Amino acid sequence: MRTGDLDHSGGDREKGEADTMKLKSGGFSRPVVRILLAAALPLLATSPPAATAGDLPNVLFIAADDLRPLLGCYGEQAVETPSIDRLAARGTTFRRAYCQAPQCSPSRVSLMFGLRPDTTGHYSNRHPFDRQRFRASPSLPEHFKNHGYHTQSFGKIYHNQTDHPEGWSVPSSPGRKREMWETVDEAAIADVEFSKRAQVPTVIVPRNDCPAIQAPDVPDETLYGGRMTGQAIAAMAALKDRPFFLAVGYYRPHLPLVAPKKYFDKYPLDRIRLPQHRQPPAGAPLWSIYNSVTYWHPRARVVWRIDLDFPKYPSTREEALRFAGRPSWCSGETTAGTWASTAPGPR
Repeated sequence: MRTGDLDHSGGDREKGEADTMKLKSGGFSRPVVRILLAAALPLLATSPPAATAGDLPNVLFIAADDLRPLLGCYGEQAVETPSIDRLAARGTTFRRAYCQAPQCSPSRVSLMFGLRPDTTGHYSNRHPFDRQRFRASPSLPEHFKNHGYHTQSFGKIYHNQTDHPEGWSVPSSPGRKREMWETVDEAAIADVEFSKRAQVPTVIVPRNDCPAIQAPDVPDETLYGGRMTGQAIAAMAALKDRPFFLAVGYYRPHLPLVAPKKYFDKYPLDRIRLPQHRQPPAGAPLWSIYNSVTYWHPRARVVWRIDLDFPKYPSTREEALRFAGRPSWCSGETTAGTWASTAPGPR
């Protein structure tokens, strides 16, 4: 998440209480510390002595794909984010936290391993991260696992189906293959009682056939995000007597924008407005604002069924913006959205 677009005045951060929280619904006997994405990266650089069981706080690590800092805790008034705002009020909100790379895989690898893309050489979703080359660098969950934690993940933590299983105590639960392209078969639920619509399986459609936006009238648990949340809550309850590091990664708000209708109803079209910052940051590299490298293909017209030839790399700022799929009013999002980050950057 590029919080610099919101605050250009300096590296200030808002500090709240750095205390722990207890989740009332789960009846956890151990305090739960909610660390949002990069908040625990400094731990990678140190190896503290193992603490006793009672001294180990639980960690809930939440990732959201493509989430911009248009949140109440960042001063956004048009968007309702009460849960995130409450969480931010009890922790630290970083206002100049920057994404390491403008694509999903290199950004997540950088965050999870504490290594810059220019160290890993991993810059694109098309090129895999060479894990064996950096075996001496433990991932964030691997560090916790090596220090007595039960580590477990749900959803999208690394890029899509990519995983680094050495960091987890049990196999990951990323959902179905291509879960990103989940949609609701609205014809199949049309005659189904609302409370039972979650029992109708959602469908994974080819990427080119996904609607850009879908607002099905369904309960939260119909979609993977809602089901995954329930799984994570159940896991926390089951692990209440053990120190755990639980990673929960949401595929949304990455396209396609699929969410229950009740959330779309909160934002009538006449209330929608354009972002305040409508240009990429001054001096931003062209590659960082060109979000269509994934779509480049020598036969793009056939493969993507579009009457357009994408350049492999943009030659001008105007070309980068034009083929980024967003006009010049957009400030450009990053792919691994975060709600908080650390002051020290990865090495």
